[in-house]
Amino acid sequence: MNIKQKIARLREMMRLHHLDYYLVPGTDPHQNEYLPAMWDRRTFISGFDGSNGDIAIGLDRSYLWTDGRYELQAKQQLDSHEFEIFISAQGSDSSLVSFFSKLSTPIRLGVDPQLISVMEAKRLEEALREQGSSVIYLQENLIDALHTTLPSFKPHPIQILSETETGEATAHKIKKLQAHLNGLHCDGMILNDLPSIAWLFNLRGQDIPFNPLFLSYALIRPTLCTLYLNPESVTAELKAELARLQIELKDYRHFYQDYATLHFKRLNLDPRKNSQALLNGTHFEAAHFEASPIDAWKACKNPVEIQGAIEAHRLDALAEVQFLTWLETHGVGETECSISEVLLRFRQQATSFQSPSFATIAGYADHGAIIHYHPHKNHEHTIGNEALLLIDSGGQYREGTTDITRTVHLGTPSAFEKECYTLVLKGHLALRMARFSHGTRGEHLDALARQFLWQKGFNYGHGTGHGVGAYLCVHEGPQRISTGATTTPLLPGMIVSNEPGLYLPGRFGIRIENLIYVKKAKIDSEFGAFYEFEDLTLVPYSRKLIAVDLLSPEERQSINQYHKKVWDRLHQDLTGDALAWLKRETAAL
Repeated sequence: MNIKQKIARLREMMRLHHLDYYLVPGTDPHQNEYLPAMWDRRTFISGFDGSNGDIAIGLDRSYLWTDGRYELQAKQQLDSHEFEIFISAQGSDSSLVSFFSKLSTPIRLGVDPQLISVMEAKRLEEALREQGSSVIYLQENLIDALHTTLPSFKPHPIQILSETETGEATAHKIKKLQAHLNGLHCDGMILNDLPSIAWLFNLRGQDIPFNPLFLSYALIRPTLCTLYLNPESVTAELKAELARLQIELKDYRHFYQDYATLHFKRLNLDPRKNSQALLNGTHFEAAHFEASPIDAWKACKNPVEIQGAIEAHRLDALAEVQFLTWLETHGVGETECSISEVLLRFRQQATSFQSPSFATIAGYADHGAIIHYHPHKNHEHTIGNEALLLIDSGGQYREGTTDITRTVHLGTPSAFEKECYTLVLKGHLALRMARFSHGTRGEHLDALARQFLWQKGFNYGHGTGHGVGAYLCVHEGPQRISTGATTTPLLPGMIVSNEPGLYLPGRFGIRIENLIYVKKAKIDSEFGAFYEFEDLTLVPYSRKLIAVDLLSPEERQSINQYHKKVWDRLHQDLTGDALAWLKRETAAL
């Protein structure tokens, strides 16, 4: 079936259930950003494969809600006669709820309760109730009923991380969480968020693309901890380790069956991450809703995790430098896909490399203006020396997670291209050099990265920085740097990206991204603690794209200091052309 036929079949089923709309969230039962193929329902029904976005199929018209990173992609992938596209700022609330609350007639909106959080379900219910509409929770997923050739799922063995790799023992983490529950007088907590489970149990997997996660549920009680896993993922070593820790092991496929038999006096739920199915699926006398404390704990990396991130970025930088050296002499005539494959091969030289941390974004010329563009065979550009090339990539290493963007030009850049690149670089440097007081949130710093672009009437439609995990998800909350409001202050140990950009549709895109971490500033102040950023990424900026005359003396000094650090950390592990390239690119401005 093509997209039009699939939607027609779905509408037939909607009429059988007396539905006016069917919601297809762009996630799965664990609220994952990247989905196993068996759960990629939104792409199946629409053709849109961006990592953010929700679809609603109406009886006459269909709709997509996504953010600015995917605006151009959505317009290219969706049938404009069928779909209307709504764009919101990255990190802000989707306008989906507002859309349904403004409909002139009462409607019935169907959704799979495993795919919508308690918070989103409540917002939808309240908005629709005011106009006499209702949310209908269906036990069967209508997309699955259409998807007769669902890809099979094969679980992978789960890795055990030692305390020397994580800096904190599993038993200590569990006791801390149980103490938190006891303090709230709660006798149960459900975890369906896979990064939280991986962090809590010091385990990693390969069930989710790009993120080292494994399908699981965890039930935490004051004196008992139960972990639901696919039996095929459990090695003899893991079984012995869980027994040693007195963690009860059960079959992932039996979770909801077991859950329905439980009774809690006071159940702890995270309304942003626990699904509506979890709220509906068991018996409890009272519920306590709060953000899981695990989010804050894993956001602030301990010294062992920070050292791991430093080493991961050293390994990653060696791969990037070798790749950029190769690209300079071999890139012209290659394609966006082929250079992505070469970059992967350089990363794979590190023995601790596990996988990419996301699908490489390699956009030449106008493709670079598509913020989250992914090259596809037969729909890619051949690399030339007439335009800018944007390459955003990253790796998962046992030591940590990386994410880096560099924009290069393999020929002679125009004065305008150099000006644009330097405006982006100035914002990047302004954020990196920021010093800020305790309690500062990402929204307070975001304008530092945009100020030079704003002066020229430019901007970019994505956040300036996202949180990053410790050999976990490349996109991690709650920390972020963006225009959207957040209640989370930036604290020591948090890793975030620093990635301002500029995108001119039909022409080119520029993004410069380093990962940075928050550390305490060496300053005595009567106004309390102050913090600053330290770079993790160790790859030179593109010298030929820097308009030096647009830089202040302080900016030149900052670049020179950074490049000296890059040289000092990398040169002993490079030889030949790569060493010569690094020496040239890190020479003082």
